[in-house]
Amino acid sequence: MIQYLLVLIDSDAPSFCYYPNGNVVHERMSLPVLRQTIKYAQRHNLRLNLLTNGTPLPQAYTEVLDAITHIYFVQPLVSNVHKDDLTVFSDVSKINSTTPIYTECVILRVHTNDLAYLPQTVRALSNKCRRINVHILDIDTWQKDDWDQYKTTLSALAKTCLSISHCPELNILTDRLELNEMHNCGAGDTHLTVSPDGQFYICPGFYKTDRSAGCGDVFRGTAIPNAELYLLERAPICQMCDAWHCRRCIWMNKKLTREVNTPSREQCVCTHLERNATAIYLSDALHPTAYLDPFDNLSKH
Repeated sequence: MIQYLLVLIDSDAPSFCYYPNGNVVHERMSLPVLRQTIKYAQRHNLRLNLLTNGTPLPQAYTEVLDAITHIYFVQPLVSNVHKDDLTVFSDVSKINSTTPIYTECVILRVHTNDLAYLPQTVRALSNKCRRINVHILDIDTWQKDDWDQYKTTLSALAKTCLSISHCPELNILTDRLELNEMHNCGAGDTHLTVSPDGQFYICPGFYKTDRSAGCGDVFRGTAIPNAELYLLERAPICQMCDAWHCRRCIWMNKKLTREVNTPSREQCVCTHLERNATAIYLSDALHPTAYLDPFDNLSKH
């Protein structure tokens, strides 16, 4: 069931997740479309997560938004924010102990070349935020050396978590300790995206990369083709998996497997490396798996 909407106030709002920014011409959502989006959200009891390009919104926009619960995805160094907003970093190499953080949750978009910075980044942020979400952006290009590097990075990250007194929640390591069922991205199931013209998309990645992928609008409602495919029960391999922290990115699924409910090998291997690092370093109850891709395990039976 849809619980919230990701609202692209600006078409060129920077990415906060795996999808690329792309070369998008700037378009700002009009006030009438914003009002209709809020009306739709109120009618369906939905929250709003707002994405902008950082340009301040006119007062008329903020007054309209005051009528509904909302948070912003913001860029670093923006100080006029609420603690519930989310700060998005796309260059972890620039984060250090003096970097000001004004929100409780931080998102790190990490490229392969910056993996080595992760342990020191988590240490630098440890007293500044409550939670860190890490998105590794280019796993679809990884070779063996990259997987080995990530395994080494996870080991260093786990040791960092154990060595600091106020370790933030870290999605790729500590989430698995708290979960007892799948807790995935939820695009198309728990949230949808609204583009500046009021069209629905499964997530911002589909809007940024395929404008023909619209699925309804805030004026007439949703029209999601094969909507059941976005549900966990229509992903049999994922149902049997216990890497419950996996993002199971729908956009990446579609990009790499052409199916929205089938994760790529890259996602599965990445998530199981994380799960196993949690088991080895942070948990006595969780045991590492003998496989990194569930398909490999199935092929043995």
